[in-house]
Amino acid sequence: MTTALRLTPTETDSLAPIPFERRRAARRSTSGKVTALAAPPDDRGASPSLRRIVAMSFVDRSSSGVGVWSDAPLDAGWRIELMSPPHGPEPAEAIYGKVVRCTPESSTRGYRLGIALEGLATNAA
Repeated sequence: MTTALRLTPTETDSLAPIPFERRRAARRSTSGKVTALAAPPDDRGASPSLRRIVAMSFVDRSSSGVGVWSDAPLDAGWRIELMSPPHGPEPAEAIYGKVVRCTPESSTRGYRLGIALEGLATNAA
């Protein structure tokens, strides 16, 4: 007996980590803490008070994005600057991206964010 492909969501679909997810690149586990500056999708002319500083922890990465745990929820479309400080002879780095997914997790973990990468910048220390 064969089963037809089901494309309509059911109650059990909401339990899936990310229903209908399609990745373009392989993910690799990673870890580390980072400070992020978050801004609304189009903050030109908006109050600077809408911008946020958010603590995040890396979960995984790929060539096109990163997964992080966040203390605060951020809507899809928010722009992110992930900053790592200089370490020894290594320069400081800033990774730029945009939130594409934010899902609440258990109260102790916060929010799981998917961030599509847009660029990388390094600054000499």
